[in-house]
Amino acid sequence: MYKIREMTPSTLETDLPQVAMVHHHTWLTTYVGLVPQRYLDTLSFESRLETWRKNSANIGTNRHFFVAEHDGKIIGYADCGAVREQDTGCDGELYGFYILQEHQQRGIGRLLLEAVKTNLRSRGFQKMLVWVLSANPSRAFYERTGGVFIREQFLEIGGEQLLETGYGYDLGHR
Repeated sequence: MYKIREMTPSTLETDLPQVAMVHHHTWLTTYVGLVPQRYLDTLSFESRLETWRKNSANIGTNRHFFVAEHDGKIIGYADCGAVREQDTGCDGELYGFYILQEHQQRGIGRLLLEAVKTNLRSRGFQKMLVWVLSANPSRAFYERTGGVFIREQFLEIGGEQLLETGYGYDLGHR
């Protein structure tokens, strides 16, 4: 059974190591062949955890973070907040969206995406942006769930320029 819940300041201490593990592991499984291997070889759990600890101060205020759990362990996450690039026609953004490979294709992505959309909608956001590497086969998920192509741009990872695609979701208001 899968459970989606919002991470809060009171759960950070126990959640962040699990989130860092998901982040680290998904990069090593998802991005092989998509980003330079020399970059992937530099990634470590410890560096991910340090980054998450440094960037956790605004979780629960400006940045909202949702985790998917299975048997009490975090197996995926999504975080959202105000859009970082103003020229997209969006005001909200899905920043990160990762699910361990062995738990994909089970509906967890849709549950996390809905939690993010509901959160952004409740905070008055009208349209959500998400960026995905154009070569990532998982980008089809965003198309299937109603994401509309906005534009492409280049992103530098490991010294290489990689094409990414931006998708927008109309959040509407219920």
